[in-house]
Amino acid sequence: MKLTEASILFVDDEPGIRDIFEKWLLQAGCASVRTCADGAEALAVLAHSSFDLIVSDIRMPRVDGVTLVRRRWEIAGPIPCVVFISGFSDVIVREMYALGVEAFLPKPIRREEFFRTINRSLADRSELWTTRSSVPPRQLLTDLHRPHPGPTSPSPQRLPNEKRIEIGRGGFCLPYTRPVALGKIAFNLAQSPELPPLKGEGHVRWRSSEHGAQGILGIEFEWLDPISRQSVVDHIAATLPTSYIPDPPATLPGNAGISKHLPPLDKPVSPSRASMHSVDPAPPLQISHLAR
Repeated sequence: MKLTEASILFVDDEPGIRDIFEKWLLQAGCASVRTCADGAEALAVLAHSSFDLIVSDIRMPRVDGVTLVRRRWEIAGPIPCVVFISGFSDVIVREMYALGVEAFLPKPIRREEFFRTINRSLADRSELWTTRSSVPPRQLLTDLHRPHPGPTSPSPQRLPNEKRIEIGRGGFCLPYTRPVALGKIAFNLAQSPELPPLKGEGHVRWRSSEHGAQGILGIEFEWLDPISRQSVVDHIAATLPTSYIPDPPATLPGNAGISKHLPPLDKPVSPSRASMHSVDPAPPLQISHLAR
């Protein structure tokens, strides 16, 4: 979808911020822009209107951005993409990615970065993950038989045979058995027999060791090998995942029902208890850097 075809809901408690971003979007040709002063107003609008994208602040009175994202699951109708803009790194990214948040942008934000993120979120998945970055990965995840890495190759981490890959709109999650670093990563992973390997590069956005020796990784796609990319695009078109990066243990709609575990609307979640960049304590890292 192009910006000129999109309907966007912008939520922020500062009138000046709302005016600036509404002006930016309309000047860029956005088909429709609606602004709200907080999450409570946005939820009322979402009850009778649909949007292609929600752009929201995190800290707001009455209902904050985190609670807005959680509550939108209770509203019937299409689930739009979400982009967070905030001056605070105080949300649990693992949960937010699972609930469909696609990006976290810091305040203040440059106009170019804002529109790059918006256009990526609106784009058809078939248009994404085609360009390989010049930044090398820090490590390699693989369960395929490979020669011993050379001096300029990241050291591979082998995955268990019983691994399970789950793919979302923008990334995937899978179990891991050894320490893995946040940041750039390469992967070459076997899937089910009828599917090609999942091969590409991305970023580890969250990691968990809460399942004993074996934890779970959440990885965002950056680039995919052409064969893998077509397989992923076909999978997304067939399954229509709502999560950006899935999290199987999370309580989401279609699992146990998120509404049973939500705080009441007049008690928004305090996001100050979590970090945007690290969710669970991770074991000491074993990272093989590229030779300089």
